Amino acid sequence: MGGTFFQNHIRFHHTYYARGHLVSSTYRGDEGNNTPYFLIPSILVAAAMFFVLPWDVFLVAVAVSATSSFAHVYFDKEYHVEGSKLARFAWFEHKQQLHFIHHLHADSNFAVIDFFGDRLLGTYRRSNGDAR
Repeated sequence: MGGTFFQNHIRFHHTYYARGHLVSSTYRGDEGNNTPYFLIPSILVAAAMFFVLPWDVFLVAVAVSATSSFAHVYFDKEYHVEGSKLARFAWFEHKQQLHFIHHLHADSNFAVIDFFGDRLLGTYRRSNGDAR
């Protein structure tokens, strides 16, 4: 499922960050990033919203989408960099562990920030000692 995008993700990001080397001193693997491919459907959806939504609602939707995309990329990079300034927070460590499970089991924990969708679709996998 996911076809070319999934294979691209596995071939690059999961090659750089796999069992035994989930973090590095600097982030590696930008050339295998699928994010640019999401721009085309995002632009098409934004164009449709432009014609359907009131201007102020459209601007809020665009701002939220852009913030969400930035946060996704930012957190993924922070999860994989040694000494992240966010590592001092327990919530960050918990989400990092859930993300690392995805690198150990590529068929689970697809989310980077919120794992509600994974729970809903049955792809959520708990981290060790996680009672949630």
